[in-house]
Amino acid sequence: MKKLMNIATLLLMFGSLMSGCVSVPLASLEMDMKAKTMQSPADKALLYVYRDAVFVGSAVLFEITIDEYPVGKLAENTYLTVLLEPGKHRINSGEMLPINAEPGKTYYVKTSAMPPDTFFVDAEKARKALANYKLIYESEEPINLASLISSQHKRSDAAKPDNIATPDKPQKPVVHSDIDTSIPSGKPAGKYDVAVVIGNTNYSSTGTPNVDFAIHDAQAMKEYLIKAFGYNPSNIIYIENATLAKMYEVFGTENDFQGKLYKWVKPGKSQIFIYYVGHGAPDQQSGEGYFVPVDANPQYISTSGYKLSTFYENLSKIPAAKKTVVIDACFSGSSANGQLLKGVSGLTARLKSEPKAAVAADLLLTSAGMNQVAGWYPEKGHSLFTYFFLKGIQGDADTNKDGRITMGEMKAWLNDQVPYMARRLTGNEQQPVMMGKDGDELVSLQR
Repeated sequence: MKKLMNIATLLLMFGSLMSGCVSVPLASLEMDMKAKTMQSPADKALLYVYRDAVFVGSAVLFEITIDEYPVGKLAENTYLTVLLEPGKHRINSGEMLPINAEPGKTYYVKTSAMPPDTFFVDAEKARKALANYKLIYESEEPINLASLISSQHKRSDAAKPDNIATPDKPQKPVVHSDIDTSIPSGKPAGKYDVAVVIGNTNYSSTGTPNVDFAIHDAQAMKEYLIKAFGYNPSNIIYIENATLAKMYEVFGTENDFQGKLYKWVKPGKSQIFIYYVGHGAPDQQSGEGYFVPVDANPQYISTSGYKLSTFYENLSKIPAAKKTVVIDACFSGSSANGQLLKGVSGLTARLKSEPKAAVAADLLLTSAGMNQVAGWYPEKGHSLFTYFFLKGIQGDADTNKDGRITMGEMKAWLNDQVPYMARRLTGNEQQPVMMGKDGDELVSLQR
């Protein structure tokens, strides 16, 4: 009897888990059957992308992008079809897969959550699998990638070149403050110096709160990099609302560290400055920290987020002369706009103890300790840490007034200002975490 009760309990648990699986609108049976027997046109390649079913990750939709353009979302046991122009393309469902499409040929790609992978499948095996899969509604007719890209480019409100649009959520009005109106001039950066600025505000996952001031923070940081740090604007990789695909593109993947940043660096010559503002989150099982792309689901961060350890590992392999990293995010599972992780508390990430952090970056400045929430400064229209960092660059951190702001001066300034103002504004503790030699220069201003 006890054994039967245990089996019944397991079945009940399984049923409750499965009831949480997400779904997508499906094509009609007629269109599904037609799609499964299609032939590639003579002047284009035909691509099938399908997703398998696993016990873990069923509540996450996989967004499929090709050449950074979203073509559809797949639930378990669904597929889509795409027409590709001949040539090289990049397929991404969390794992990037390059393809050199040939006209008249058909390609089959499978994406899986456990383990995370995207790979080609031979035609015979794929056709047998597709017999049990359903076509999504968006792909009742094959998605023509060239037409999709053309239509997106014609939108009057098109995003900036490196930006990915995400569904709109209510945004708070932008407040301009003292750091926005008085940016100091600095000495020119090196010819080969490269910066990355990422501001993640608008999160598409239901229940994930926005980061109200992230875009404003990113815009201000970019202006400071140009005027105070002296960076050439063409050497700044600037992204608003970065998806996982974008973060892979810039920083590389777990299996390929040579992303855009790596390729923009001149070995031994370039100095790197990286700034990220947005959500961070811990994995509920391992406690490891992740950046949260705007298309991620924090509940399944290990399959939809960008792992901090991968970021530091890849950064350590870039042969730059100097690396400065500024992160305005917390990794506790909470945010100033509410919880990211539902029904859990007390989770921690490994930000302070991340083994690669100290060797990957020469100067590392993060907004809060691993158990803390990174707060905002609504009156100033910025995140609290970013406001005081830029206020310090404005000259307030330059205690000896020599125009040269060192890491030691910035540490002293931020340690004095951020914890005090966090307690005053929210009653919370927020202690920045900073690593690097005190004598190293952050910026040299013109006096």
